[in-house]
Amino acid sequence: NIIQVFQLVEEDGFVALEMENLEDAEPFDQYLSKLTSLSFAEIKDYYRQILASVIYLHRQGILLNDLQLSCFFITNNEKIKWTWFTEISNGKVLPAISSNIHSLGLILKNLSALLKSRNNLYLGRDNNIFKQIIKKASNKDGRIQYANVNELSKDFEKLIFATYEKMALVPSEDKKKKIQLPFK
Repeated sequence: NIIQVFQLVEEDGFVALEMENLEDAEPFDQYLSKLTSLSFAEIKDYYRQILASVIYLHRQGILLNDLQLSCFFITNNEKIKWTWFTEISNGKVLPAISSNIHSLGLILKNLSALLKSRNNLYLGRDNNIFKQIIKKASNKDGRIQYANVNELSKDFEKLIFATYEKMALVPSEDKKKKIQLPFK
């Protein structure tokens, strides 16, 4: 989920990166601002992609200065692409990780604000099923906040699984239709 860089080009004192073409992609924050709602599956998919890119960068020793929705683009096939990042090299690793986790909590809060309800199983805005994860991730107290992005990701996956179990038990709004399970 990170934009691919092919090569560094230097010419006449100028430096440029030859990168994957995102001409048809849209800034993710602008894309979201046009929507009135997102399904649970869409939020799950988008957030998983964002988490995957941050986890990958952290494993490479790269921490992010300013993690927010505007750092991502969405392609025509609904893939999230990370477009820029900066390495923090001043030795302040713990505050940077904490800042990244806090930002991931705020990103989930923004996504979940668009969550549409399915038979009152989950609600959008401030009363939603992601509330505990958002609260723990965005907490500034290091004793309460997730220690790393992997912990946040594990809690997110547990919540996804539990929600799909609940959804399987909730009858469809239209009793004439078959209940479609969201997983195989």
